[in-house]
Amino acid sequence: MKRIILLGLIILCFACSTKQTIKIDKLKVNFKPEINLLVDSNNLIFNFILVINSISNEEKQKLDLIKFLKIEVLDDSNQVIDSSSINSLALLGKPVKGFNVIYFGKLVIRDFKRKDFEKLSCKCNLVGNNWDMTYTQKLNKILYSETEPALALYPIIENIDEKIIDLGVFAVRKRLVEEYIPNSETIRIEVLNSKNKPVYNSQEGKAFMQLIMPVEPQNLGDSYIYQYSWDYRNNNGSRVPTGEYTIKMMIPAKPKPYITEIQIPVETK
Repeated sequence: MKRIILLGLIILCFACSTKQTIKIDKLKVNFKPEINLLVDSNNLIFNFILVINSISNEEKQKLDLIKFLKIEVLDDSNQVIDSSSINSLALLGKPVKGFNVIYFGKLVIRDFKRKDFEKLSCKCNLVGNNWDMTYTQKLNKILYSETEPALALYPIIENIDEKIIDLGVFAVRKRLVEEYIPNSETIRIEVLNSKNKPVYNSQEGKAFMQLIMPVEPQNLGDSYIYQYSWDYRNNNGSRVPTGEYTIKMMIPAKPKPYITEIQIPVETK
């Protein structure tokens, strides 16, 4: 990472955290859109994240697909200063009832000269097959704090069946910091039962290669998925009983790790 980027980095973010509901055919879907604006020198980097709650595969087909995303930067008279658009968004997570899926897109406006963010707004227009959603936010609503994590984590389910669950941690780089992973263990899993007692830890009984690894993603605004599969067995090799389990997922970075979690039901037949 270049020192000049570290010194010159200014990060602003704003988020629309209020859930919005739209109707598609006879389907009502709860949307939780979030936009993060990262400023690297004169480049505006927009991360658009759309969390859709508890979607089934049938419902996904009705949503499928988001055709277009456009972000416009407006001045205080609502005139468009600059804009960026993409024709598709990445779908993260398997459409399983009870779990979230995430649509993600990265848009960049390069060589943006203005710095008077308190006078500027952002208009987001999301277009689907038979629906669209538009909303506007001020650029200076929330100043991204240096005390916040440098990575934003979103747990996802990539696949699930009776024998195994494929987990994912979707990571987005929010700040550039000096950090590393001290060995080949890039993700650590701990499973807790309904009584909050550990039943499985991916680190137990493992030997990892001693080498220095980067924390992905490395570039501002980029994303990366950490993956791990669990076969519903404890560290003794026995299938865990039926019940609700919490899976804690850690990126074991130094000097500070990143942690997120997800709850899943397990049924032992």
